[in-house]
Amino acid sequence: MAKPRNRKTHRSLLPYGNLGNDWRDGWTNVNGSGGVSLRLVEGVRTYLDISGTTLISKRVPMPVDPMVLGGVGLGYRLHMRYQPTRNETPPEPSATLYSHPSGQRVVLPLPVPGDGTRNTGEWLTIEADVPEVARDDAFELHLASGQQGDDPPQVGQDGPDDPNNDVEDGREPDWPVRPGQVHISGALIQVPGDPGIAVNLRLPALALHDSPVPVSLDGVVPRWTIDGKLPICIGAAHVLALPIDDACGWAGSADGKYAGSPAYAYWDDENGADAHGLTIEPTAPVDPGDDAQLARSPWTLRCDIKADPDIANTIVVESIFDAPPYPLDCITGHFKLAFESVDPPAYWPCLPLGETALVRARVLNTAAAIAATGVPVQWQVNGVDSGTTRTDDEGWAEFEFLPKADATVTAAIDAPYNEAPLKASVEVRTISSLPWTQFILTMDGREIDPVEGRVVFGAQSSPHTLTLKPTSDNVSLNRQCAVDFRITGDLPANGALRFEPPPGVFREIDANGLEWTVTVDPDADAPAYFIELDFACEPWKSPISTHGTVADRPFDLVALPTPKTSMRGEVFVFGPSYGSGNGIRVEARAIPGGEPVANAPCCIASLIPDTAIVEGALSMPINVAKRTDAEGGFVFPVTYRQDRDLYSPAQVTIVGGERAKRYGVDFRRTPSDPDESTAIAVIYPARPEFGEQYATPHLRVYAIVGKYFMDGVGTHPVAGRTYDDAVEIRLRQANGETLGPYIASASTSAESTLSIRLDTDLEPGDYSAIVVAHIRAIGSFAQTFHFDFDVDTRKDHPGRFYLPEPPFLYAPVRSAAVDESIYVQWPTYTSHQPGEHYRLTNTIGPPYSLIYPFAFGDVACARLTSDTAFSPIVDLYRVVAGDSRAIDRVLLHWT
Repeated sequence: MAKPRNRKTHRSLLPYGNLGNDWRDGWTNVNGSGGVSLRLVEGVRTYLDISGTTLISKRVPMPVDPMVLGGVGLGYRLHMRYQPTRNETPPEPSATLYSHPSGQRVVLPLPVPGDGTRNTGEWLTIEADVPEVARDDAFELHLASGQQGDDPPQVGQDGPDDPNNDVEDGREPDWPVRPGQVHISGALIQVPGDPGIAVNLRLPALALHDSPVPVSLDGVVPRWTIDGKLPICIGAAHVLALPIDDACGWAGSADGKYAGSPAYAYWDDENGADAHGLTIEPTAPVDPGDDAQLARSPWTLRCDIKADPDIANTIVVESIFDAPPYPLDCITGHFKLAFESVDPPAYWPCLPLGETALVRARVLNTAAAIAATGVPVQWQVNGVDSGTTRTDDEGWAEFEFLPKADATVTAAIDAPYNEAPLKASVEVRTISSLPWTQFILTMDGREIDPVEGRVVFGAQSSPHTLTLKPTSDNVSLNRQCAVDFRITGDLPANGALRFEPPPGVFREIDANGLEWTVTVDPDADAPAYFIELDFACEPWKSPISTHGTVADRPFDLVALPTPKTSMRGEVFVFGPSYGSGNGIRVEARAIPGGEPVANAPCCIASLIPDTAIVEGALSMPINVAKRTDAEGGFVFPVTYRQDRDLYSPAQVTIVGGERAKRYGVDFRRTPSDPDESTAIAVIYPARPEFGEQYATPHLRVYAIVGKYFMDGVGTHPVAGRTYDDAVEIRLRQANGETLGPYIASASTSAESTLSIRLDTDLEPGDYSAIVVAHIRAIGSFAQTFHFDFDVDTRKDHPGRFYLPEPPFLYAPVRSAAVDESIYVQWPTYTSHQPGEHYRLTNTIGPPYSLIYPFAFGDVACARLTSDTAFSPIVDLYRVVAGDSRAIDRVLLHWT
């Protein structure tokens, strides 16, 4: 129970002090039965009218040694209300307090209060302390009238036994008038618990020794308290035994001379105690209907099995006498614990995969045989403290950690009522190699790379034999294994896939491995979708997975740039440009044979890092599965916002075929149309017959790349800016030899193009014609701009360049005397058009030109002369089908 029965405190030690009808049971009349009457003021009080006699109370034992009550305000104290006689004839009535066995007494006269007008209806109060004498253990009270039985009453006055005075009409009596007569008040009827004549014991506050802790469970005191609160174990019965300091008197004396103070113990928050089944009961109540018992006696304290942990409440210990209540703060919880089990993980974590291990411990409240919730469990890994977790509603605590090798994990718990901390350890096994290093996967006898590749199930070659074989050191040998698969991606899964044995059927895998027969529905119309194969093998934590493809036939993939997309070797290049139509064309090619495969599933699996996508600069469909068209290809569009800057290199992965294909991705400013990049590369041969100045062979390379978007974020090149050491040029000659590499500069133009020019004399010798020029951006310049292209420099006349026009004409001498010759050269191309020819002209006069015979594909040469001093601009025209177009010009001087 939370609330004690019949709790009454501030009790008087004096029995029958209320002066009820049984008052004579507690008092002795020295005059026999005369000289005293019990009277009643209806609804107000009873009182004794005493005249000519003395009343002696029963001797009352002292529960507490008076010698420990020496403090201020402590001790045994009389409180009494009376009405003295109005007659001043001595002797006066009195009250006497005796202390036994010493016989020490205190006499308290009950006098007429002074002279003058008397309030004859007033009740006077008197208080006094019982004498404090060592070894005294009882007291008694004498109430005496001034005149005793030998003093006759005065004539004309009624005696106290006058029957006419037994009952009043509700009015307080007047003061008595006979000499020595006195009225003694009993209990006030309208004041509940009023004791009437009272001798109260005023105790000091309860004092307890620091140990033992006042509560115990199964005879065990708690080894510690919870922040000063007594631990109350859920579902258990406890004993509350107060280690009372003798100096406070509450415990009485060891020899039994002083019984000590009875007390109540109860819960301060009664409603809270009821809600959580907290009860406290006396083991030796003083009276059957009263829960007070001697404070030194134990109480039984119970907590319901359904109580919540961490519920705080306070036990109040309160004397039946006058003393401050004593609080004992308590808190509920699971305070006696044991492990039911500590379980290692059912798997072995794979260290290279960074897999964690999960160890579980179930903790019981052994006092109640229930799961202990909210209990802290401390964990160690190989003896090193590694954290604390708490148990859940089922008593389970979990500890997840990242092992670095096999490990010993120890769980530790402790509780106040445990005799010592409890520990339990388990061994955690680990796997030190990646899953696919311990298995060999084959399809129809052909080994599959399960990491970089895919298992392609072809409908035309179905059924297939899928084999999983363990290596000799495989941790799964002679353990259980099963296969399952999941359809991934958004493509419709036409063409059912069937396994035999079916998915989810576990079998023991021995050294020969396990086989499954896999069939693709032969009636399916062009099956094409992705799957994920999962091999669930003990003791691996995660399924051992590989990718799969269901298609019409096995195939591989290759990624190519769209015509408007730049590419450098195996690296795609994307960035701000004026162009559109950028993308990655994925082509499926049959295995074997290499012919295009239509309806093959493919997708871009990832771009790593994907910063350009996350920040909105690049748009690229990731994990969007598509099927190749009738020509075996599909274009995944890629766009790059013009207002964004560039990013660090990345890698794109293309999946769907037997092997994943990875390509680099660079972010640069790219030409809007890579096919419009054009160049000339020519060796002008030595012409020593024309003079010493023409005797050195000369190399010229000129290229224009564009257009580039240069108006985006940040600082970008302006027209006319030159970048030194920005370009690398390599040249292949017709005889297979190479020239270079040569390093050249690049310049920007107002037309948003880049121009590259190289002019250099060569060592004397015979040089084969240049057939291919490879030109690419290098160095810091290549971190912003991209071009990397090959140009056939002999077959086709270059397409129209962006202005300015390229320097076809080579004139090592540009000034001569009148009538002397100047020689110029220019390249021609093997794929000449019908009627194609060249002419040199100046529209306003000389010079006069002569073009020497040449074969298309060779370098043409012409002689120019003037018979007058003149500085003409000479234009070179290429004439095709009557269309004459100037392709270069040169300024010459004759003096």
